[in-house]
Amino acid sequence: MTKRKTHRKQPSGRTAFDRDVELFLANELIDHIADYASRGRFHKRLTDDQLSATWIAAFRSFADDRSDRGRRAIEMDLKAEFQLRNMEPSYDLVKPEIDQVVEDMSSDFAKMKRDDPDAVDEMSEEMEYELADLKARMKRSN
Repeated sequence: MTKRKTHRKQPSGRTAFDRDVELFLANELIDHIADYASRGRFHKRLTDDQLSATWIAAFRSFADDRSDRGRRAIEMDLKAEFQLRNMEPSYDLVKPEIDQVVEDMSSDFAKMKRDDPDAVDEMSEEMEYELADLKARMKRSN
Protein backbone atom coordinates (compact mmCIF):
# COMPACT_ATOMS: atom_id res chain seq x y z
CA MET A 1 0.00 0.00 0.00
CA THR A 2 1.37 3.42 -0.90
CA LYS A 3 1.65 6.11 1.71
CA ARG A 4 -0.70 9.05 1.27
CA LYS A 5 0.78 12.52 1.48
CA THR A 6 -0.67 15.03 3.87
CA HIS A 7 -1.08 18.63 2.83
CA ARG A 8 -0.63 21.29 5.52
CA LYS A 9 -2.84 24.33 5.32
CA GLN A 10 -1.21 27.72 5.25
CA PRO A 11 -2.66 30.70 7.17
CA SER A 12 -4.71 31.49 4.05
CA GLY A 13 -6.47 28.13 4.44
CA ARG A 14 -4.97 26.86 1.17
CA THR A 15 -2.40 24.13 1.05
CA ALA A 16 0.75 24.19 -1.05
CA PHE A 17 -0.94 21.45 -3.09
CA ASP A 18 -3.94 23.75 -3.67
CA ARG A 19 -1.62 26.46 -4.94
CA ASP A 20 0.23 23.96 -7.13
CA VAL A 21 -3.02 22.77 -8.69
CA GLU A 22 -4.11 26.36 -9.31
CA LEU A 23 -0.74 27.05 -10.94
CA PHE A 24 -1.04 23.96 -13.12
CA LEU A 25 -4.59 24.84 -14.21
CA ALA A 26 -3.62 28.45 -14.94
CA ASN A 27 -0.72 27.22 -17.07
CA GLU A 28 -3.03 24.84 -18.96
CA LEU A 29 -5.42 27.73 -19.62
CA ILE A 30 -2.61 29.95 -20.90
CA ASP A 31 -1.41 27.16 -23.18
CA HIS A 32 -4.92 26.69 -24.54
CA ILE A 33 -5.40 30.43 -25.13
CA ALA A 34 -2.12 30.52 -27.05
CA ASP A 35 -3.15 27.48 -29.08
CA TYR A 36 -6.56 28.97 -29.85
CA ALA A 37 -5.02 32.27 -30.91
CA SER A 38 -2.46 30.49 -33.10
CA ARG A 39 -5.33 28.71 -34.89
CA GLY A 40 -6.81 32.06 -35.93
CA ARG A 41 -9.39 32.86 -33.21
CA PHE A 42 -12.37 31.21 -34.92
CA HIS A 43 -14.86 33.09 -32.68
CA LYS A 44 -13.31 36.56 -32.93
CA ARG A 45 -16.08 37.93 -35.16
CA LEU A 46 -18.82 37.19 -32.63
CA THR A 47 -20.23 40.15 -30.72
CA ASP A 48 -19.91 39.94 -26.95
CA ASP A 49 -23.59 38.96 -26.69
CA GLN A 50 -23.19 36.29 -29.38
CA LEU A 51 -20.07 34.98 -27.65
CA SER A 52 -21.96 34.72 -24.35
CA ALA A 53 -24.94 32.93 -25.90
CA THR A 54 -22.69 30.58 -27.87
CA TRP A 55 -20.60 29.75 -24.80
CA ILE A 56 -23.72 29.05 -22.70
CA ALA A 57 -25.00 26.64 -25.36
CA ALA A 58 -21.56 25.03 -25.68
CA PHE A 59 -21.15 24.59 -21.92
CA ARG A 60 -24.60 23.02 -21.65
CA SER A 61 -23.76 20.70 -24.54
CA PHE A 62 -20.50 19.70 -22.85
CA ALA A 63 -22.30 19.17 -19.53
CA ASP A 64 -24.74 16.82 -21.27
CA ASP A 65 -21.87 14.60 -22.45
CA ARG A 66 -18.56 15.19 -20.66
CA SER A 67 -16.92 12.35 -22.56
CA ASP A 68 -17.28 14.17 -25.90
CA ARG A 69 -13.89 15.81 -26.43
CA GLY A 70 -15.21 17.84 -29.36
CA ARG A 71 -17.82 19.50 -27.17
CA ARG A 72 -15.20 20.27 -24.55
CA ALA A 73 -12.83 21.70 -27.18
CA ILE A 74 -15.52 24.07 -28.47
CA GLU A 75 -16.33 25.27 -24.95
CA MET A 76 -12.64 25.80 -24.20
CA ASP A 77 -12.10 27.77 -27.42
CA LEU A 78 -15.02 30.04 -26.54
CA LYS A 79 -13.60 30.52 -23.04
CA ALA A 80 -10.23 31.39 -24.60
CA GLU A 81 -11.95 34.04 -26.73
CA PHE A 82 -13.42 35.52 -23.54
CA GLN A 83 -9.95 35.65 -22.00
CA LEU A 84 -8.49 37.36 -25.06
CA ARG A 85 -11.21 40.01 -24.70
CA ASN A 86 -10.46 40.39 -20.99
CA MET A 87 -13.94 39.09 -20.18
CA GLU A 88 -15.34 36.18 -18.20
CA PRO A 89 -18.15 33.85 -19.24
CA SER A 90 -21.43 34.21 -17.33
CA TYR A 91 -20.87 31.23 -15.05
CA ASP A 92 -23.92 32.16 -12.99
CA LEU A 93 -26.15 31.39 -16.01
CA VAL A 94 -24.94 27.79 -16.13
CA LYS A 95 -24.68 27.18 -12.38
CA PRO A 96 -26.99 24.12 -12.42
CA GLU A 97 -24.87 22.56 -15.17
CA ILE A 98 -21.63 23.40 -13.33
CA ASP A 99 -23.02 21.85 -10.15
CA GLN A 100 -24.00 18.71 -12.08
CA VAL A 101 -20.57 18.43 -13.74
CA VAL A 102 -18.84 18.80 -10.35
CA GLU A 103 -21.18 16.22 -8.79
CA ASP A 104 -20.63 13.78 -11.66
CA MET A 105 -16.85 14.22 -11.54
CA SER A 106 -16.80 13.73 -7.78
CA SER A 107 -18.90 10.61 -8.12
CA ASP A 108 -16.68 9.28 -10.92
CA PHE A 109 -13.58 9.92 -8.82
CA ALA A 110 -15.06 8.22 -5.75
CA LYS A 111 -15.99 5.22 -7.89
CA MET A 112 -12.46 5.09 -9.36
CA LYS A 113 -10.96 5.34 -5.89
CA ARG A 114 -13.11 2.44 -4.74
CA ASP A 115 -12.76 0.25 -7.85
CA ASP A 116 -9.25 1.07 -9.04
CA PRO A 117 -7.09 2.70 -6.35
CA ASP A 118 -3.95 1.95 -8.37
CA ALA A 119 -5.26 4.17 -11.17
CA VAL A 120 -5.81 6.96 -8.66
CA ASP A 121 -2.26 6.55 -7.36
CA GLU A 122 -0.97 6.61 -10.94
CA MET A 123 -2.92 9.82 -11.67
CA SER A 124 -1.53 11.39 -8.50
CA GLU A 125 2.04 10.48 -9.44
CA GLU A 126 1.53 11.83 -12.96
CA MET A 127 0.16 15.09 -11.57
CA GLU A 128 3.14 15.42 -9.22
CA TYR A 129 5.49 14.85 -12.17
CA GLU A 130 3.66 17.44 -14.30
CA LEU A 131 3.79 19.98 -11.45
CA ALA A 132 7.50 19.38 -10.87
CA ASP A 133 8.15 19.79 -14.60
CA LEU A 134 6.13 23.01 -14.72
CA LYS A 135 7.97 24.46 -11.71
CA ALA A 136 11.33 23.55 -13.24
CA ARG A 137 10.40 25.23 -16.54
CA MET A 138 9.25 28.33 -14.70
CA LYS A 139 12.46 28.42 -12.65
CA ARG A 140 14.58 28.16 -15.82
CA SER A 141 12.66 31.01 -17.47
CA ASN A 142 13.27 33.39 -14.54
